[in-house]
Amino acid sequence: MLEVRNIETAYDQVKILKGVSLSVRKGEVVTLIGNNGAGKTTLINAISGLVKPKAGTIEFEGKSIAKMGPHRITRMGIVQVPEGRPIFGNYTVLQNLRMGSYPVYRKISKDELKNDFEFVYSLFPEVRDRLDQKAGSLSGGQQQMLAIGMALMSHPTLLLLDEPSLGLAPILVDRIFETLEVLKKKGLTILLVEQNANLALSFGDRGYVLDLGRVVMEGECGELKGSERVREAYLGMAGKKS
Repeated sequence: MLEVRNIETAYDQVKILKGVSLSVRKGEVVTLIGNNGAGKTTLINAISGLVKPKAGTIEFEGKSIAKMGPHRITRMGIVQVPEGRPIFGNYTVLQNLRMGSYPVYRKISKDELKNDFEFVYSLFPEVRDRLDQKAGSLSGGQQQMLAIGMALMSHPTLLLLDEPSLGLAPILVDRIFETLEVLKKKGLTILLVEQNANLALSFGDRGYVLDLGRVVMEGECGELKGSERVREAYLGMAGKKS
C-alpha cells in the first residue's frame, strides 16, 4: 500500500531524514519508535505532504505522492492525526466532526454520513455526550478522542497517528489504545509513531527503529520487543526478560 524509498529531508540545510525506507501493507499496523529527534514526526509529515523530501520517493497504492499537497493526499485516503491533539477549540465537538468529514462529504450519501457519526459515537461515547460543548474545553483525553474521530470521518485508507498517548494519564492511554485495537481488528491500516516503545511494539505487527534520521532496525514487533538492543535503548529493560 505505502512504499517509502530512500527519502531525505532537511530544515535549513540540516539533514533530518537520511535515506529512510519503509513499507506498510494493507491491513497491518506498523510502528515507528526512536528517541526524540530521531525523525519520526518528520517522516510522518513527509508522507502526509507537510514536508517535501529533498530526495527519494513515496508511493501510495502505486501512485507517487512525494510532490502532492496535503489536501490531495488526504483525499486519496492518507489521514494524519498530528501530535498535540489538533482540534478547532472555538467550535463545538459536532462542528469539529463535521469538518473532519469535509474531504469526503460530497462523495457520500446522507445515510453514509449518519453512519460515520454513529461509528465515531460508538467508539467514543465521551464525544457523543459532549456534541454541543466547545472542543477547547474538553479534557486532554477527550480531545485526543475527538481528533481521532475527526480523522475517521475522512474515511482513511491509511491512518497516520503521531504520539497519541503523549501527555495522557495511563488510564486514558489504555482507553485510546483499546479503541485503536477495535480499528485494527476492523482491518484499518495504521502507521503509528509512539514514544512509548513498549506500548507501540505490543500493539503493532511490524516496526521500524529510527535513530538520528536513519532506520537502524526493522522487523516483526515481537522480534523487536525481544531484541536486547531495543530493550536496553528504548524499553529500559536491560538484562530483564519478559
